[in-house]
Amino acid sequence: MNGVRLPAAGTGYYTYDPRTQAEPGGLGTRWGTARLVREMLDLGRWWVRAHPGAGPLGIGDLARAGGGSIDGHASHQNGLDVDIRLPRRDRSRQAADPATYDRALTQAVVDRVVRRGASLVLVGHSLDVRGHAGVVMRWPGHDDHLHVRFPG
Repeated sequence: MNGVRLPAAGTGYYTYDPRTQAEPGGLGTRWGTARLVREMLDLGRWWVRAHPGAGPLGIGDLARAGGGSIDGHASHQNGLDVDIRLPRRDRSRQAADPATYDRALTQAVVDRVVRRGASLVLVGHSLDVRGHAGVVMRWPGHDDHLHVRFPG
């Protein structure tokens, strides 16, 4: 993979390490294709315009600079995948769960990434989020974040 590194923070987003929940996200796992990084930067700018006062979006793992496995992931090996923390109703930057996430804001993120060409969005079974069949799918272990894939 010839990756591009996502900055630790920017307009409308911050990064975090899914293994520790700490900010910023790990230097080694913020790499993606040029398209994926561009989509995350654009998502942050859109988020600020569309949802002022909602607080920034949390961006977790993308991939390693040269590709390869990351602890806790079966994917995230080629720079096409990114994890996005669910927005919370209380606007906290802490991890959300089905009891604390903001359904409308989460749906807005899902709708936006699908409109922008995401080929896969994984959501938890306990979340009330919907989308295009074959793109937005329920998947175990995704009740606290969205897994998004953009084709290369």
